[in-house]
Amino acid sequence: MRLVLLVLFAAACGRTGSAERDGDASYAAGRFAAAAAAYEQAAVPGAAGRVLAKLGSAALRAGELDLAVRAWRRLGEEDPSSRLEAVEGLELSLRAAERTGRPEAVREAATALRLLAPERPVAWTEEIGGPGIVGADQLVQQLAAAAEPRAVDSLLLAFGERAETDGDWEAALGAYRGVVRRGEPGLVQLGRVGVATTATRLGSRALGQGNPPEAVRFFREALAADPTAAGDSAMAGLARALAGLQDTTTAPQDSAGTGTTEITQ
Repeated sequence: MRLVLLVLFAAACGRTGSAERDGDASYAAGRFAAAAAAYEQAAVPGAAGRVLAKLGSAALRAGELDLAVRAWRRLGEEDPSSRLEAVEGLELSLRAAERTGRPEAVREAATALRLLAPERPVAWTEEIGGPGIVGADQLVQQLAAAAEPRAVDSLLLAFGERAETDGDWEAALGAYRGVVRRGEPGLVQLGRVGVATTATRLGSRALGQGNPPEAVRFFREALAADPTAAGDSAMAGLARALAGLQDTTTAPQDSAGTGTTEITQ
């Protein structure tokens, strides 16, 4: 009987390892939904923390936010040494759920964050049936009183989110830059994602306003912070901005340097 159990255990381990390898191959190829399915098969009870982290990351990229939240929460609960990584994944999942209008995923992510990171400034708003970021004035007051580095960075992230919601992208970018500069483990990547998304928006705005030099600066900052979060829009925006910059530097100049061609009779 013991031999049979050992054989069954070995077979199960082999299937789990194979599923993880399949997930790795799919993830590397950008097939995130397939990767998530493979990692979910590998995430048996007692699975290594790396499998749960891979599952959370693949599910998040595939837009399967409920699955991502469950994976990150399980990682934080089952592997205390990976708590910061789990909190970071939940933060990313929460933001993705808020952006895409997924209230159930928002609630689940907020609940998990309260469990794993009660210091995160998320307020429950019964009127809207879900969590919401506290007001900017409250966040400023909390920042002034905060002493622990992680609490400060959590508040800076929350302030950036609040500013994004209010359309104040400059303020949001400043907050996210602060998180990146401070380099708090587990939160710095969230700061990079925030820099990438807000700088991309500011670059697009500058491009629309006919300011290629400023657009180039913002797009480059976005891509340097996190190329994946900045995405194709930042790459395309940078190409347009550089083309516009070249046009302005090669435009015919008159003798007064006004940028208009001199007309001779």
